[in-house]
Amino acid sequence: MLHHCSNSQVHFSLLYSFIYPPRHDENLATSVAESGAINLLVLCIQEPEVTLKRIAANALSEICKHNKALGKLVVNSGAVPFLSGLITHSDSLLKRHVCNCLA
Repeated sequence: MLHHCSNSQVHFSLLYSFIYPPRHDENLATSVAESGAINLLVLCIQEPEVTLKRIAANALSEICKHNKALGKLVVNSGAVPFLSGLITHSDSLLKRHVCNCLA
């Protein structure tokens, strides 16, 4: 997991860099996915910090929304069991990102 760095702000900044490119177009989403970011995002949704989970779920959702192939990359990464476990989380924004990703 990401415990090797104790500065949460660094984690947040890195994760935001995975959200913005895929939000804009399919080619950028593909580049982010092919860079290996999906596996890192899956690790982040397993972290105890809700903000990390929220940002990672949002990034995965942004990657998935473009096409089935990108969605399949997220599924193949093993993200679904972790995402589905967050559907009942008390944080409504996290639940929204999770549901968007699973949709």
